[in-house]
Amino acid sequence: EAPTRELYDLEVDAGETTNLQTSRSALAAGLAQELGKMTADVDAAVRARASSSMDPETRERLAALGYIGAAPTSPTPSGHLADPKDKVDVFDRLTRAWELLAPEGASPEAVTLLRDVVRTDPAVTDAWFMLGSEAAARQRHADAIEHFRRALALKPDYDLVVRAMAKSFRALGRSADALAGYERLIALDPNNAFARHEMADILIDAKRYDEARRELEAALESAPTLAVARTSLGAVLLQLGDATGAERELRRALETRPDLPLAHFNLALIAESKGDSDAAMAEYSAELERNPEGYRAAFNLGQLHGRLGNLEGQRAAYRRAIAINPRFAEGYFFLAKAYLDEGRDLAEAATLAT
Repeated sequence: EAPTRELYDLEVDAGETTNLQTSRSALAAGLAQELGKMTADVDAAVRARASSSMDPETRERLAALGYIGAAPTSPTPSGHLADPKDKVDVFDRLTRAWELLAPEGASPEAVTLLRDVVRTDPAVTDAWFMLGSEAAARQRHADAIEHFRRALALKPDYDLVVRAMAKSFRALGRSADALAGYERLIALDPNNAFARHEMADILIDAKRYDEARRELEAALESAPTLAVARTSLGAVLLQLGDATGAERELRRALETRPDLPLAHFNLALIAESKGDSDAAMAEYSAELERNPEGYRAAFNLGQLHGRLGNLEGQRAAYRRAIAINPRFAEGYFFLAKAYLDEGRDLAEAATLAT
């Protein structure tokens, strides 16, 4: 099909030297029509399967490795297809860039190859996508967005690019632009549960809990086993004052993924709201066991120890919180206050407070 149809009888012409497109045009047209139908069916199946069973991180990794494609439906702006035989060198450079980017997501050599690709052929959408992904991996999100825009100018419905650009907008603090990206993803695929969950995260940060709840419920309607969305829904219900509903959703999430971060943390908050200190302590401890980076769980555990009069446990929990996150200023302040309240380690308290 690109740039003109080619038809060969491989039984008698294994070297593909005689193009039968003209002499057997009816057969060529029929095969082209059948190929188009098969391609459309496969693209639809890939989209449905990807949106229902593959998390976005896995999909991005596989796409970066070249295992899956974009499956876009929009044509290129010019409508002209290059002859694949003329693009072998471009393909080789793109493949090498994939290999270089796969381990860390950033590679100067890969950037050189990709720039060569887009200089040779600016219509290679994946090269722009990969340049954007490399820039995002280096936290150069403004540059990443410009590369993603070039990719979307070629294929506006390339969902991986839309998502990547939304994430870069969010990293820059441009939440409204990020939300627009997720709305675009949902317009492309209303059953994209992952897009709805990530959109809900932004709404939660903005304290738009009712909207976040709607997105999370829609996500779970499409993907009932998406445990991270169910955990987020539990957290949102807790913010909306529905502790019973929140606990129900969190426990359902843990049935699917017992090691899920933040589920036990939110169950601890529910227990605290009920005045059940023993249950809260058990849940905070369970969170830290499953999520050793949960400095907030350690901090809350310290506060709980303090309220129960266990000052040694309080100090130990605060120390754990700041050991996990050395930039956690609140942890230093409360540890210093704990020392001062006891009238001991005053020099260390002064150091922690400054």
